[in-house]
Amino acid sequence: MLTKQYQLEDDFISIFNYDALLRKNIDIERISNKFLDQFPFDRAPWQNTLQSQSTLFDSPDPIVGLLKKTFILSILSISPEKCLGNNVKISGITGFVLKYSPESHGTKFHIHCQNGNTNGYVCIYYIKIPNELSGDEGAIAFKTKTDKLTIYPEHGSLIVFPRKLSHCPIPFPNGKGERLIVTADVIL
Repeated sequence: MLTKQYQLEDDFISIFNYDALLRKNIDIERISNKFLDQFPFDRAPWQNTLQSQSTLFDSPDPIVGLLKKTFILSILSISPEKCLGNNVKISGITGFVLKYSPESHGTKFHIHCQNGNTNGYVCIYYIKIPNELSGDEGAIAFKTKTDKLTIYPEHGSLIVFPRKLSHCPIPFPNGKGERLIVTADVIL
């Protein structure tokens, strides 16, 4: 269910709300605990953030399969001509579970690039959102050479954007709780 779409220059950022749909099929609290139990976590390259050690989509878990399918169908719904009309194929999908705490430091603006390839999309599904945020805390910022946009994700939001679009999650030092996300790189 596409709920909003923003445009920065030639790039689109799409926000879906799958809270009701996924909650119908998944007990979010159970799955968030399952993610935390099932996937060993390491410190991510940025301080005080935990990242699952292996790609999420290696798991045979049916819930992980549902998330993967949801990500791919979301991309197809916003860009069918790019994915289907030109016979573009999905060449890979990787995903990780990330757990941020109020002590987590932010990352710098970055793009998703693998071997020089920025074709494809990033999908971020927000399982848990911290409470008592102030200002831009907990948001995700996007920028191009001429434009900026800040989005405040909600519980159950799926944000989809091109891998080449510069973005940065904003820390939440004053927030209560944690941010738990599933992030995927869908490579075309």
